[in-house]
Amino acid sequence: MSDSPQAPYERLLALGICQLELARDGRVSELVACQSARAELIGSLPATPPPEARATLERCLLIEQHLATELTQARQTSLQALGELRRAQRAATGYTPVRQRLRVINADA
Repeated sequence: MSDSPQAPYERLLALGICQLELARDGRVSELVACQSARAELIGSLPATPPPEARATLERCLLIEQHLATELTQARQTSLQALGELRRAQRAATGYTPVRQRLRVINADA
């Protein structure tokens, strides 16, 4: 199958599916490595794909759309968690005695 003109496009699809699974599992560091491999593969593809790669490329596009949705949702979840953390930090700071708060500020100065 590696001799087939469609083989690189099948690998591209496999990498897209891998990216989607990694994004769904929250495995960001592995996702970055997969994206690098995908970018390298895309760089090696001809400017005009062979006609027999059309169906595979259409599947790649669908996977890419799902990946974009997954990453957008993960970003929103992360931003929400950061907002909750900041809110909790402000609440905890509010319970710190004034004398101790001043000491922390002076220690950093």
